[in-house]
Amino acid sequence: MVGLSMIRTCVSFYTAGIFNLKNLIYTCLCKRLLNFRIKEMLITIKTELTRFKVKAGKEAKVEEWLRFLNDNMHETLLTLENEKMYVEVIFKEQKAEGEFLYWFSVQGTGGQSVESSDSRIDKKHIEYWNECIDESTKPIDLDPKVVMIPDKIMNNMN
Repeated sequence: MVGLSMIRTCVSFYTAGIFNLKNLIYTCLCKRLLNFRIKEMLITIKTELTRFKVKAGKEAKVEEWLRFLNDNMHETLLTLENEKMYVEVIFKEQKAEGEFLYWFSVQGTGGQSVESSDSRIDKKHIEYWNECIDESTKPIDLDPKVVMIPDKIMNNMN
């Protein structure tokens, strides 16, 4: 019987960040990996890394925002469960053209959107977003080429 590590070998051929079940089954069949367990493959995850420009003059507000999330981490983590967000990391970068925030995430499908949440954390998060993120600058989505998640972690993503 083929385990997740063998199935993930097939997944490595699909680097768009979304593990598509149909393509995964096709690839596994083409590679003669016929004795796999379907339940192991029903985990669909999306990996993203996106850069957003911070509005000029909002750098102090960004610091307040990040401090708010860190100071309320327990409550913040509870909101991630509803979103099926397994990992979310925010990075900050200062460049000559301004400040940028990067969001890295590993997320399952079918979760609640942050916009539809009733959580005070999510509502405040959206307020900060609207005040600080420059919507006139197109976000940059980086393209994942390799996604490595150990079996013991992947088995807990459902």
